[in-house]
Amino acid sequence: MYKLIDNDRLCIFKNTVLSIFNGREPQEIGLLNGGSPSKTYRFLIEDKIYVARLMDLEELAISRQNQVQCLQAAAQLDVAPKCYYADAEAGIVIMEYIENKSIDVTKEWLCEVADLLRKLHTYNNFPPPHQPLFSYINGLVKSLRALPLNSLLIDYFKNFDEIVSILSPHLIMSPCHNDLNCKNVLFNGKTYFIDWEAAGMEDPFFDVATICNEFIFNEPQEHYFLQQYFGREPNLKEQAKILLMKQVSYCYLAIHYLQHAVNGGLTLVDEKIMDKMPTAREWSLGYKSGKYQQINPDDFLLYALVQIKESLAQMATKQFNEAKAVLKPPTFF
Repeated sequence: MYKLIDNDRLCIFKNTVLSIFNGREPQEIGLLNGGSPSKTYRFLIEDKIYVARLMDLEELAISRQNQVQCLQAAAQLDVAPKCYYADAEAGIVIMEYIENKSIDVTKEWLCEVADLLRKLHTYNNFPPPHQPLFSYINGLVKSLRALPLNSLLIDYFKNFDEIVSILSPHLIMSPCHNDLNCKNVLFNGKTYFIDWEAAGMEDPFFDVATICNEFIFNEPQEHYFLQQYFGREPNLKEQAKILLMKQVSYCYLAIHYLQHAVNGGLTLVDEKIMDKMPTAREWSLGYKSGKYQQINPDDFLLYALVQIKESLAQMATKQFNEAKAVLKPPTFF
């Protein structure tokens, strides 16, 4: 029954569960993800399912402490699933299990997510991130730039440099999740955010932009969502910042999956690599139906290029150039 759990973590898992649940043995243990370095398991206690997250013990202790602090605060806010137990030093968290259902992007759901984000972003007790978001992204971009790249990726990263320089004077700080991709937003009649490894004090527009990128694929829905989040019509500067921050969110996901693809043995030099790529909406629908997955290096590369393709399409619009002009500081002669 315990063979799924690494031997070096098995003792802490068993002892923690036994102490929390008054000596009752966990049953039907299953791996919820095969992700490394942290792993997440489901288990049964008297017909109720729970989740155990075993954090990477090679991660710095301060990073594990931040993750636990953010997760516990989010659970108290009812933004994350209930947290029954958390020990950053031992690297274990026991949480409520959420039976995930397909998300139908209705006005009601958009309103709920806007409320959850506003509740999170107006909270006042998150630690600073162990590594600030923009420096973390720049570090990954730098490592990719050291590899052989096709001309499209070289140009893409140059455009990203400009976006970061424009956004930098406009950044604000609040409690953020920082990784609201489609796998980290669960729904069972109520929406929850999971996986708080990247959480900390960052710019809330990044969370908002990621929700827009991952779940919203038309302008009326996005307009409604932003109205609900701000509680009013977003002003010109807010609209511009959202559009540029969407490119940061696309890049954040793309570079992670490009790195996964490279680690899996793929190269990034093919000049026709963007040919016949699905759109972000097509990929999202295909992911729900099982057509697309995130399992092997080819999957990772496809997902990364979908993000880049969508970002490049937005960068080519008149609205994008207008947004840059709104946020650029005035030039004095």
